[in-house]
Amino acid sequence: MVTLRGFKLCVPDKPKPRPPEAVAGDMTIENPDAGNAPTPAARAKRILIYACSGCSDAGELADRAARALAQKQLGEMSCLAGIGGRVTPLMAKAEKAEHILAIDGCPLNCARHTLALAGFKNIHHLQLNQLGLRKGACPPTEKRLALVG
Repeated sequence: MVTLRGFKLCVPDKPKPRPPEAVAGDMTIENPDAGNAPTPAARAKRILIYACSGCSDAGELADRAARALAQKQLGEMSCLAGIGGRVTPLMAKAEKAEHILAIDGCPLNCARHTLALAGFKNIHHLQLNQLGLRKGACPPTEKRLALVG
């Protein structure tokens, strides 16, 4: 489970059960992680993080928080502009994600809206102003970054 200041994103440690092998025609494909728990890096690939990277201090803080979560291998950051532009490989990547986290810097919620307009429904949402960080009044500092992540 990943917890971000009261927001909980539950991700099971074990992947969904799969048979140890799958048969496709006369070809057998073995499941390389049958019975093994995923590594933190593999678990992170199941969670995609999209951040507002707007021009305000709150946008920068949202972006830095997303990068910090990715560095801690709590998720993998992906490109929100690519979702807005409907870039095929980035849309496919998002469609394969088990969880999507949108981090918005202000109440306009551009990250969440961009993902919703692209058709994604199960979006976990973190809005920085709900943590007391106000646009135009929250220069990105290590202390504020620690408040988010």
